[in-house]
Amino acid sequence: MHGTRSVECQPGLKLTAWPACFGFAITGIVTTMLGPMLPALEAKWSLVDAQAGVLFFMQFIGSLIGAILAPHSLLRSLRLGYALISLSLLGLGFATYTEALLMLLLMGLGLGLAMTSTNIIVSEQNPETRASSLTLLNLYWGAGAVLCPAIYFVLRNRWSLRVFLLAIASASAFALISISANMQAKTQQLPERERDNGPAAENIGKLTLLLFGMLLFLYVGAENCVNGWVTTLSNRHAGHSGSTLALAASAFWLAILTFRGLAVPALRHFSERTLRLISLCIALGGTVLLLAAYSPALLVLGAVLTGAGFGPIYPLTASVFLARAGRSRHAGWSFACAGLGGAILPWMTGIVSSTSGSLRIGFLVPVLAIAILLIYNIAARLTLPDVAASAQPDARETSAA
Repeated sequence: MHGTRSVECQPGLKLTAWPACFGFAITGIVTTMLGPMLPALEAKWSLVDAQAGVLFFMQFIGSLIGAILAPHSLLRSLRLGYALISLSLLGLGFATYTEALLMLLLMGLGLGLAMTSTNIIVSEQNPETRASSLTLLNLYWGAGAVLCPAIYFVLRNRWSLRVFLLAIASASAFALISISANMQAKTQQLPERERDNGPAAENIGKLTLLLFGMLLFLYVGAENCVNGWVTTLSNRHAGHSGSTLALAASAFWLAILTFRGLAVPALRHFSERTLRLISLCIALGGTVLLLAAYSPALLVLGAVLTGAGFGPIYPLTASVFLARAGRSRHAGWSFACAGLGGAILPWMTGIVSSTSGSLRIGFLVPVLAIAILLIYNIAARLTLPDVAASAQPDARETSAA
C-alpha cells in the first residue's frame, strides 16, 4: 500500500455543523472580495488593468499551493487555512501594492487549505449523496459571495476599507476557533500512520487527473474572470453609483447560489451530464451578454444568466472527480489546477484589456473558456459519468480494466 503520512480523523467529524458552514461562508466572502474592491484599489495605487490582474494571480497561485498541500493533513489544513486568512486580511489593510501581493498570496494559501480540505472531508462522509452534499455545502460559500459586495460597500462607505478587512478577519478568526472546538468535541485525532488510500484512489490514472484538472482550470478561471472584473466593467460602462456596482456583483453570486441550490432537486429529474450541458449553455449566453451590454439593465441580466449557468457546474464536476479519486494523495493536484485557472485567466483578462484598451475585449477570455468546456462536454459525453455511476467507483474501475 503506497500511502502518505497524515493525521486521520474518525468518521464522526461533522463539517456540516454550523461552525464549518459559517467558515465556508467566510471563504466565499474572502474569495470574491477582490472584485468589488478593485476599482478603489486601482484608484488608490494608480494601477492599469494588467497590474490589477496580478492581484488575482497572486491570490489564486496561493490557492493552488494550498490545494496541493491540503490532502496531506485535512484537520491541520483547516486550522492553518483560517489562521492565514485572518492574518493576511489584517496585513492587507495597511499594505502598499507590492506588500499587498504578498498578503494576497498568503490569503490564497489559506483559502486553498481550508476549502480543499473541507470539500474532501464532506465527499468522504457522504459517498452515496456526494453531488447533493457538496452542492449544499457550497451554498454557504455562495451565500458569503452574494453578501460580499453589499458588506463591502456598506462598511467602506460608512467607515473605511480597513474596517471592512478587520471585520472579515475577525469573522475568520471566529470560524477558526469554532471549527476547532467543534472538532475536539466530536472527534479524536488518531496517531500518525500510513494512509489507506483504497483501491479506487490508487488506480486513478494520470489522464483522469489531467482531464479533471483541465475542466476545473477552465471553470474556476472563467468564474473568477467574471467575479473579478464585472464590478470594474459596470463602473466603466454602465453607471458609477455604489448601488449599481454592488448590484451587478451581488446579482452574479445570488444567481450562482440560487441555481446551485436548485441543482439538488434537479438531479432527481435530470442526469448529471444533461444538467451540466444546460448550465454551460446558459453560462456562455450570459457571458456574451456581459461582453456586449451597454446599459446597467443588460449588464445585470448578463450577470444573472452567467451566475445561473455557473451555479451547478463546480459541485457536479467535483463530485464525479472525488468519486474517482477517493482519498488519493494526488487529488490535490487537480484542485490545484482550479487555483491555477483562477490565477491565470483573470490576469489574462487584464492583459488583454490593457493591450486592446477595452475591458469588453478582455471578457473574450472567459467566453473562450466556457466555449471550450461546452465543446468538450458535447464531444466527449462519456468521459464524465453521471453521479449515480460515480457512486460505484470499484465497479467502474473493474469494468474499465
